[in-house]
Amino acid sequence: MGGLLYKDFVSVNNLGKFKMTWIMVIVMIAFITLRILFPGTADFEEFILIGENGETVSFLDVLFMMGFAGVLISLLLQISAGKIMEKDVKGKINDYISTMPFDKKTYIASKYIFIGIEAYVIMSITFILGTTCTAFCREGHIQDQSNMLCSLIIPMTGLVLIFASIEFPLIISLGKEAATRVTTVLWTIVAFIALGYLMFGDLKVFENINLISLLDYIDEHKIGIMIFESVCPAIVLVLYYLSYRLSSFLYNRKGDN
Repeated sequence: MGGLLYKDFVSVNNLGKFKMTWIMVIVMIAFITLRILFPGTADFEEFILIGENGETVSFLDVLFMMGFAGVLISLLLQISAGKIMEKDVKGKINDYISTMPFDKKTYIASKYIFIGIEAYVIMSITFILGTTCTAFCREGHIQDQSNMLCSLIIPMTGLVLIFASIEFPLIISLGKEAATRVTTVLWTIVAFIALGYLMFGDLKVFENINLISLLDYIDEHKIGIMIFESVCPAIVLVLYYLSYRLSSFLYNRKGDN
């Protein structure tokens, strides 16, 4: 198991002449250092803005929050079942794995465990960046937005793991290219449904939705949101495990054929 995990780490970590691990470390150190050197509470007149309600806003806070959002999305997009499975197919690893003295479930389990570890590491890094970004924000709506963005880290990571749970069985049963086509069709259907609602649906429901109302809603339903954040990881883990069992069954049946 350890050797399989290390193989996936090496294949994912290589990014041309660079190492993904070092890139993540450098980005994290640079972000934290710059955030400490340029806090939103600092009196940089050229970065101070006055809102319509008279609230003082630091443009530095806006820049760092946008940077944090960009890093969060970029790192979450790195979690892909297709990438590690594709590298095994290109390297003809499956032929080598079939000669090794361990169960086929071990090979599949290593993929799921690796994706889980990758998600946990990325979640931890983004929590550190988000906490640093929020801690040095000027009090106000930007700080509230940064807090809200931090609260979305766990649900967003859960969505990525759910997508991986769907992607693994599709790749094993259909192959990488066919699985990509299927997921593309599914996302296209979702996009058409959203577009159809925007064209023919009742858009009045969006009139009263804005940042302030969203923050007020979060403040009024803190307990419910806390319960959801507590239950969400358990639901994701159950779905992730069921996906593993399905992938193991499909991989064994594929090998028997």
